[in-house]
This record gives sequence, structure tokens and C-alpha cells, in this order.
Amino acid sequence: MVDGLYRRAIQLALATLIVVVACGSAIDDSLLLLGRGWRFVVLAEFAAAVWAYWAWRYPRVGGVRPPVVWAAVAFLTLAATSAAWSPDPKLTLLRSAALGLTLAAGLGLASVAAGRPFVVAGILRALLVGAGAVALLGLLILSLSHDLAVQPASTQYPARYRGLGQNPNTVALLLALVVPLSLWAFDRARAILGRSAAVVGFVLFDASIVASGARGPLLAGFVGSLVYLLVRAGSTRARLVSVAAAVLVLALDAGLTQIPKAVKQPVPATTTQRPSAPAAPRPNVESVRPLSDEIGAAGGVSIHRSLFGTSGRLGAWRGALDQAAHRPLAGYGFGTEDRVFVDRYYGFDSSLPENSYIGTVLQLGLVGALAFAALLATIAAAGARVLRRSAPGRLDAAACASVATAGLVLAVTQSYLTSVGNVATVTFWVAALLLTANSLVRPPGDGRKA
Repeated sequence: MVDGLYRRAIQLALATLIVVVACGSAIDDSLLLLGRGWRFVVLAEFAAAVWAYWAWRYPRVGGVRPPVVWAAVAFLTLAATSAAWSPDPKLTLLRSAALGLTLAAGLGLASVAAGRPFVVAGILRALLVGAGAVALLGLLILSLSHDLAVQPASTQYPARYRGLGQNPNTVALLLALVVPLSLWAFDRARAILGRSAAVVGFVLFDASIVASGARGPLLAGFVGSLVYLLVRAGSTRARLVSVAAAVLVLALDAGLTQIPKAVKQPVPATTTQRPSAPAAPRPNVESVRPLSDEIGAAGGVSIHRSLFGTSGRLGAWRGALDQAAHRPLAGYGFGTEDRVFVDRYYGFDSSLPENSYIGTVLQLGLVGALAFAALLATIAAAGARVLRRSAPGRLDAAACASVATAGLVLAVTQSYLTSVGNVATVTFWVAALLLTANSLVRPPGDGRKA
């Protein structure tokens, strides 16, 4: 009875946290203020609920230190220590604390889920419910205001669906992680209603990503789904069918993203008439020829986005690495990525280099990159051991692995892994750390009763 109440409270807190964090990046001002005012409060409540449950169920396991715990502590210690050389020490400490709360909650969930697949399943359902609520909020905003929900077309981009988010990539990050979870939910469901809900969820998530035109999330969702399908498949033929189906859906989605077109750049009309007298000089030269048309613009020619283009990311990545080379060992300080990165690159519009791995090097240097790689490696190693075994919770572990894989792919094109205020960060770490459940304390028995 008490055990079930704890688990339901944690599931409710997690789903609420996902929605509130998404509101913190909303296009609507009222939702934006709500999210930014409450997201870290709800994060603290979620972590407190997890650790209250852990303390109630396992009062004597505090001395256990598996590799993933040591790796997490090492990375967080380095992150907090970097306040000593950070240009904004307070920001570094606050963001280190936010990531610490997230990792602590994820490790706590992994501990209470060890040997108990139904706990993992409940947490994954909470992730799905939270993401589904975010996607439905986007449709609600679309029904109320097309201008808010859809970014208008420009000479570089076609019209793109952004739903709840401030830009088309915002919510797509979260939905890319839960696309494979909808496949897991279909397998887990025993009734037709549950399977129907899983199908609707998959279509909603996939269609929202396609309408956003976000290529990174589209690829991440495909890779994550493919991982789940390959682990789930029991034979070589089933694996081949799974690969073919996933590739077919990806090709269809990619084709659909190319249907909307950018606005054509107007061609100046030619005239044979005698030019009129020159107009009086304007005091604002920017209104005549914007600076963006001169520096790196190849004569002011507009950039047109393509399916395989990088949207200016390659130049930004090179620039961020050049900046990191000035502080190669310890970086500029954790959480300062958006403060130290300077966007000097035509065709790229972001305050971040949009690569989580390069962003880690920029913040914590080579030492931090190695510590972060060690954390990810310990998670991957623990997950690989679980997936190699035939156990009741193998399908749930496959779902966690698919989310983690999608998140790592997504990190190549987005800076989000260490930024808890991002809409996808909590989902990634919760699912990834649940992979380590069986490397932590195994409860005495597999029963549901306390």
C-alpha cells in the first residue's frame, strides 16, 4: 500500500516536471513565466520524493558505491569546483546543483528499481505521459493561435511547427526521445485500448517532429527506435524486417519534411528609365544594407536550408573548439556555455554551439570531457550487461537503452545534456540511469509488498 503510494507520487511528480520544464521554454509568455518560476521547485520535489522512497525502502544501503555513482560524483565535483575559475561562479554553482539533483534522483530511481521491472515500467510510462501532455499542449496552442504555434516561412526556412516551444527544435528534442518509448508501450500493453493509445502517441510524436522540420530529432528518434526494435527482435529475419520498417518510416518522414518550401528571394526589377535624383542620406545604414548581408554572406546571397545541410553548425563547432583551445584543460566553468560562446558565424543563430560534447569541452576542458565520457561509459557498460541477459525486465531495459541512444545522437546537434532547464535533459538522464538498476542494490526479493 505505502509502496504503491510512493511510486504513484514519483510518477506524478516526474510527469509534472516534464510539462513544467517544457513550459519554461514556451512561446506563450504566461506559460513561460509559469515554467521558469516553478521548474526547479518541481525538480527539487521530484528528487525529494525519490529519496524519501529510497530511504523508506532501503535504510541500510548508503554504503554501496557502484562505478556509476563514483563517476557521477567525480563529474559533479569537477563541475562545482569550476566555480573557482568561472566568469559567473553563482551560475556555475546553481547549474551544478540542478544537474546534481537530476542525477541523484535518477540514481535513486535506479536503486529502488533494481530487480523490480514494474518500477522501471511505471517510470517509463510517466515519461510518456509527460511528453504526451507537452505534445497535446502544442496542438492546443495551434488551435488557439496559428501564429504562435507555427514559425513563419523565410528565405532560408519554410514554415515550421513549433507547438509549445519557442522554436521548432525545442519540443522536438523531447519527442525524439519518447518515440521509441511508444513502441515499448505497444508491446507492454495487454488491452486494445493501451495498444491504441501507444499507436496514437507514436503518430503524434512522429508527426510533430516532421512538422517541425527538425532533422536532428528526426534522426535521433529513428536510431533510438532501431535500437529498441533490434533488441526486441528474436531472430535474424525479425531484425531485418525491423531495420527495413524503420528505414521506410525515416525515408517517408524525411520526404515529408521537404514538401514545405522557403520563401523565394525577390529579384530586383530592372528598368531603362533615367534614374531619379538621389534620395537624401539615411542616418541608419543598417536599414539599407544589414550587416548580416556583408560579413560571410557571399555577396548577400541567402542561405537555403537543405536536408543534409548543417545550418551553419560546422562553423560554430570549429569556432567553439578554437575558444576551448584557449583553456584546454579546465575550460571556462560549468554552466557558462551560453555566456562564453560567441556566435560570429553567418547562417548560424544560437547562443550555444549546439553540440553537447563540444559544449562540455568548452565548459570543463579535456578533464571535464574525460569525466563526462567516464560517466556515460559506466552507464553503457551496465546497460550492456542487462541487455545480454534474458530476464523479465529485458524489454524495459531495451526501452531505456533506446532513449539513451537517441539522446546521445541528439547531443551531436543540440547542447542539452548538462542543462537541466532544457526540455529533454531530465528524460534522458532518468532513462539512462535506469539502465544501471541491476548494478546497484538488489532488493531482497522481487515482490510488490513492502
